[in-house]
Amino acid sequence: KLKEQYLNMSTVWAILACAVLYAGIQMIISWSWGVVYAGASRSRVKLLDVMMLYGQSHVAKYIPGNVAQILQRQLLGAKMGWSQISIAVASFLEIILAVSGVLVLVLLFGLNDISRIVGLEFATGPVIIALAGLLLAGPWIFFAIADRLPFLPAFLKARDLKEFAFGSAIPVGFILLMLFFALKAVIFWFLGHSLSIEGATGNLMQISAAFLVAWLGGYLALGAPGGIGVREALIVLLLGPVMGELDAAFLATAFRVVNVVGDFIFFAATLFLGFIRRRLEPQADLDSTIN
Repeated sequence: KLKEQYLNMSTVWAILACAVLYAGIQMIISWSWGVVYAGASRSRVKLLDVMMLYGQSHVAKYIPGNVAQILQRQLLGAKMGWSQISIAVASFLEIILAVSGVLVLVLLFGLNDISRIVGLEFATGPVIIALAGLLLAGPWIFFAIADRLPFLPAFLKARDLKEFAFGSAIPVGFILLMLFFALKAVIFWFLGHSLSIEGATGNLMQISAAFLVAWLGGYLALGAPGGIGVREALIVLLLGPVMGELDAAFLATAFRVVNVVGDFIFFAATLFLGFIRRRLEPQADLDSTIN
């Protein structure tokens, strides 16, 4: 009975469709990182270059963990002749902005529902707002006073860095990250809806909020490659009371497959685009750029 319910061609097609959608929205998170990098380095970078660097480093999170993708980004950036300092700054800010953006989305999507499910009524909106506000304010405060801190290297005291902190790059990157995670949460809900899981249909906001909380837990679990295990356990914890633990576990597992397949689709796409670009190098200037 379980095999008939879960393991069928409808499940396969639903997972593949969501994987393709997920691969597509990764261009948004690549764009977000590229905008911040361009602001930090005060340079114009091509969108295709950003996608290639981001997509080809993103899969490193599976072996051995989340930190590996940041290190791989530095290595690939060095080969492309990009500023190592600016790459590090963009990656650091991506962590801050991602956590802050997810917290804001959890608040918007249904913090009260999540608090009630796990019995944490004290986890109210003001707490989330304060935490997200502190995270977002941190980089601006740091860069604003960087030139007054004697222990920092000269490159962090540059006037350009203060201009970057109060420019448009960080807000634009933040908005794009929020868009990415909102769409990722909707894809999670859509997968549950497509699999006809009871409790998933009609509960877009609650399902999305629970998914984002689970994503955040997996993201902060540095020892878990891609948050594997941690994210799935949190999904079962948060959505088990809504749709049943078995359905929640199956949805969590199915979305893990969506994540992995989507990541490698995007990875393969960037490799293919890089190959095409090398063949059409005279026309490379036609690529989109990020200011």
